[in-house]
Formats: sequence, C-alpha cells, structure tokens
Amino acid sequence: TPFSRWPGSTGWAYPVSPNLNHSNRPVRTRMPGGVAGAQSRWAAPYADCAIACGLPRFWAISDAIASNVGDHRAKYGAATCRLFLLSRGHVVAQTELPMSSPDRMRLRRLLLKSLPMSAMPVASLASLAHAAEPAPGGRPISMVLPFPPGGSVDIVARQLQPGLKTGLGQTVVVDNKPGAGGLIASSTVARAKPDGNTLLMAFDTHAINPFAYKNLPYDTFKDFTPITQLVRFPLVIAANPAVSASNVRELVELARTNPKGVRYASSGIGSLNQLAAEALATDAGVHFLHVPYKGGGPAVQAVLAGEVDLFFSSYAAVQAHIAAKTIKVLGVTGTSRIRQLPNVPTVAEQGFKGFEAYSWIGVFGPAHMQSDTVTRLHDALATAIRQPRVVDALTAQGFEIAIGSPADLGNLVRHEHDKWQAVARKANIQFE
Repeated sequence: TPFSRWPGSTGWAYPVSPNLNHSNRPVRTRMPGGVAGAQSRWAAPYADCAIACGLPRFWAISDAIASNVGDHRAKYGAATCRLFLLSRGHVVAQTELPMSSPDRMRLRRLLLKSLPMSAMPVASLASLAHAAEPAPGGRPISMVLPFPPGGSVDIVARQLQPGLKTGLGQTVVVDNKPGAGGLIASSTVARAKPDGNTLLMAFDTHAINPFAYKNLPYDTFKDFTPITQLVRFPLVIAANPAVSASNVRELVELARTNPKGVRYASSGIGSLNQLAAEALATDAGVHFLHVPYKGGGPAVQAVLAGEVDLFFSSYAAVQAHIAAKTIKVLGVTGTSRIRQLPNVPTVAEQGFKGFEAYSWIGVFGPAHMQSDTVTRLHDALATAIRQPRVVDALTAQGFEIAIGSPADLGNLVRHEHDKWQAVARKANIQFE
C-alpha cells in the first residue's frame, strides 16, 4: 500500500485503505508513530470517510486522520480535511483543507453526488477502483524540465498542463530538474523507459550541450525521440535601468570605454543567452563579462539587483519588470520587432546586419518510442497549445506557436547545433 507523509505529522500514514466505505463508521488507519517510526499505533478519524470515483482517477476525502498526533494537532487541529487524488493506487496529489464540520459534510456530499454510491456495497469498491484506472501505460506523465520555476520553459509547461491532461486522460506532473545546463533533466529522460510516460520539455540548450560539454552522459542525436517543437521566441536585451546605454550601439560603446567591461547574466554555461551575447560581442569587437546562473529566473533577479548589467532574456520572463520600469530593453534578437515592444528595434536594425537568435522549446521522449505513442503525444500537445486560451496567454508573453512534425524537431536540433557551434568557435568560448 503506498505511503504518503502527512504535513506536520511525526509519522507516516496509509492514506487509503482497501476497505474504504461511505458509511458513518470511521475508517481505521495504521500510523507508525514517532519521528523514527519505532512504535506503531492505530488512529481513527473523527468523521466518516467518503470516496468519489471517476475516470481515470479517484478522489478520497477524509477528516484529520492523524489529528491525535501531537505535532499535527498543534498545527492543524481537528477541523481539517484531507483531499487525495489517486491514480492506479498511487497518491499523485494531496491537500490540507482547514474547514468546519458542516463544510466537510457539504464537500463530501458534492463529491458523492458525482457518482451514485448510496446503494453500493463496500465489496464493489475494489472493482470500481479498478474500472477507474487509466488504460495500460496511463500512469501519471512526468514532464521533466531542465530549469527551475520562473523561466520560459516553466511558463509554457504550466500553460499546457491542463489541456494535456485532458487530451491524454492522464495526470501530467511538471518536474523541474535544474542544473548543469539541462544535463540533469536530459539524463533522466534518456534513461527512462520509452513508454511515453517520461518526457523532456527541452530548451535550446539541448542542441548546444553536445559541444558545450565534453563528456555528455547521453547522445543528443541518438538517445531521444523528437515529438514536436512547441514555441520559439526572440530574446530581448534586458538591462538594469542604471546602465547608461539605451540601445545596442550605446551598449557596445560602453563596453569599449569601460575598463571593467559589461557584465551579462546567462541561464547557465552553454545557454543560448550566453552564445547570443558572445555573438554580439564578437561582431562588435568588444568583450562582455559572463556571469552564469542556474536558470532564467535567477538571472533576471541578478539584473534587478544590479549584480549584472544585462541578460538576453525571453520577453515573458521580464514582462512585468518592463511594465514596472525596473528593467529596460535595448534591443530584440529576432528578424522583426515584437508587437509588445513596437518601439524597440532589432539588433539587426541597429547596425548588426543578419544578427538573429531565437530560443525554442520542444518535447522529446527516450529513444525507441513506438510510433503510435509518438503520434498520440504529438497530437495531444498540438491540441493543447492551440487552445485559444493558451495561444492568447503565450503570444501575449512574446512566444510564437511553432508546432511541427517530429522530423522537423530533429532537423531543428541539428541546425541549431551547427549554427551555434560555429559561433562558439569564432568567439573562442571555453565552456569547461
């Protein structure tokens, strides 16, 4: 039976018993007590348990089962309700709801109303739970992200999560695994089973890492199955308002005259925002000082705090700061201006002809995925990102919807790899 740790409790509890019932009898719950779990005791809830079942998951609602455990009672008291989301016998989500006894009863009636259970014998719960399970392979999908919350990949993932869950009939768990320029997240997916339940929402670094790191623990071109590109977006050169430059030309002049140089943040070594900054510096014949961070969110915070002068950022990550005038934009790296900043010229418009840098986000699975699984995931992702609500939210933040075929994504990775490897060689960038 799966375990779940109660928030604030000193022990562990079995959150769901196979004999859950909808009568007024309390369900007895085994609680290994004590911090070390050395003792064992039985704790009964102060109210009845009810379960509401539906495809492909079921919810379980309970009173404060562990309320006689000292730490939990001190924090939550007895007037607490726990709500669990279960899938194939595993708790995939849970929450604590402080509420009065009448509120609990109303919530119980609301859940029970979704399925007629009043005449259902206890013995039939097992078969009902079995019927509520997802189809084979329908366990929760882990969408592994290479950066922490706050960056562009996380923004896109959170927008897609509800629609993808609906389209696939599976819970989608966003799993942020930042660090090492995306190597940790990519390694996790490369080692996973090719069943479609572990996916990588990759950033542009996926194409850069093969030449940025000497000993990758995977092969970028052999150990992944491309599914689809999701979006692309140009970068904006986001600067702290204290920086004296107001455009790219002035930034270049500042770098020439300032003996300390211009300091720029990146979301990590080998990131596109590092390569884009170095490409500009090389074209202009100046030097920028690189300060890497673990993700776009921390890099933005560094600009705000004045730790660095600027950051080649997605518009989405700095949108609120631009509106608040705590960040100013010196230029845009795309082939055209973005509609949110019509008065900010592109880098190419400011004298650097042909300069172009687009970040992109795409979804990959492990190698050797079945073609029907790839098709199912591709179609679900395409449907989710084309929902009007999602399109409006993403385009308002500077993203361009860029759904393509699995082959298109594979070609993009190869093209971006070759392009930015040439930039790194020209700039003589040492990644390690």
